[in-house]
Amino acid sequence: MKKQMMWVVVMSLVAGIQAIAGDVTKAEWIAQQKALQEERGNPFRMDREEKRFATIDMNGDGIITSAERKANAEAREKAKAAKAAGTSISPAGKADAEAGKKAKAAKAVGTSMSTAEEVELPNFVEESLEAYNERMQWFVDAQYGMFIHFGVYSQLGGEFKGRKMPGKYSEWISANLEIPREEYAEVIKDFNPTQFDADRIVRTAKEAGMKYLVITSKHHDGFCLWDSKYTDFDVASTPFKGRDILAELNDACKKHGLKFGLYYSVLDWNHPTQIPSLQKNTPNWRWGRTYLRDGDDGEDKQTYVTYQKNQLLELIEKYDPAILWFDGEWVQWWTVADGIDLYNALRNASSHVIMNNRVGKRKAFEADFLTKEQRHFDAAKAENHWEACYTMNDSWGYRKGDDNWKDAATVYEKLKDVNEKGGNLLLNVGPDGNGVVQQEAVSILLEAGKLLEANPIEKVKPTPSEVPRLTKNYKAKAKKAVDATPGI
Repeated sequence: MKKQMMWVVVMSLVAGIQAIAGDVTKAEWIAQQKALQEERGNPFRMDREEKRFATIDMNGDGIITSAERKANAEAREKAKAAKAAGTSISPAGKADAEAGKKAKAAKAVGTSMSTAEEVELPNFVEESLEAYNERMQWFVDAQYGMFIHFGVYSQLGGEFKGRKMPGKYSEWISANLEIPREEYAEVIKDFNPTQFDADRIVRTAKEAGMKYLVITSKHHDGFCLWDSKYTDFDVASTPFKGRDILAELNDACKKHGLKFGLYYSVLDWNHPTQIPSLQKNTPNWRWGRTYLRDGDDGEDKQTYVTYQKNQLLELIEKYDPAILWFDGEWVQWWTVADGIDLYNALRNASSHVIMNNRVGKRKAFEADFLTKEQRHFDAAKAENHWEACYTMNDSWGYRKGDDNWKDAATVYEKLKDVNEKGGNLLLNVGPDGNGVVQQEAVSILLEAGKLLEANPIEKVKPTPSEVPRLTKNYKAKAKKAVDATPGI
């Protein structure tokens, strides 16, 4: 997970950076992006690429060729050496050094030397502290939950047509191997996890000492693990149609006394409104930071936001989850205001549902609880409820040969450390393509459960003094240029 920064750029500064880059560089950039878009069958828009070209990087070079970037870096080093030696600096060296200073100053303050325009945000749905505490109480008491990553990527196990994906998270396979949408969509024809046993999974969670469960209803690849009336890229279009994994898990949770939750990704690689970023050639980066075809505020955004909201309301109506767990909100077109609007709509649909802070921008949101991924806070948080999610091996989704398991003692110590700092631990399992959780994972969970039973952990429980909404002193700023460093 990387920091996100909003760059608010005045036109004079943009013009200055473009002057450094030069018209030839701009032409090269446009030509490169057009070729890449045509190669991948995506629409090309000159105005979008011109705006992206104006993006400032940390050195103030703009988006230029690697050779030019290297030359600029060398010029800056020469300027530094000359300054240290007390010699004169050439005009070109001065220009490069000044560009670097401006960009560094912009990075330090999170703006770009201009006065940022504040944006009025919608109000959150009203709620008293008493009502918030009552809604959160089961989560505060729970301490420990099971995360399940499961989808069409599970049957691939990190490999596609003989190619092994780079990176360790198998659920990113369509991005990391840049599998075309149409080709990846064909994979669902083989999705048939007939051995998925919801009751066994929930019983295992309960015996391990877990009190709730969260499963991926839709990950970044866009595949829906329920029969959604808003898309055909769902379980009803697979050989597995007729069974409802989410309903089976929900029923098993009710039977065994666990709370049921659903994960939902804000971004969606399958949805036609979204295309990969072209600012870098790294597949993980490009697909992880999708753009909307017609810009951040065009019809595509309204189309997708409507689709997204309809699906989430559909999930509430069908399954009445205790948690809606969001991810993928780092894309530049998803804003704090979008998060507030979605949060309000879902709270109005369900008075008891709780959400993690990734429903909005994770750096700006605190409602309803904070999320940490593969790490957690160093010290207890007195004011905020929070949760840390961890894998049991390396990948979230099932990956062939992923045998780097945490042992039971490690799991117990992780739970203890998280609980004693005021958080919950959400520990992941990734069933394979048949729907089976690996026996290694089951054994570790049950053994850790015995350790927990023999050595109960007393959680330090935060006591909020007000209903968490946005981070303190947060002020939304108008964005006048492309987000240069979106991230995960």
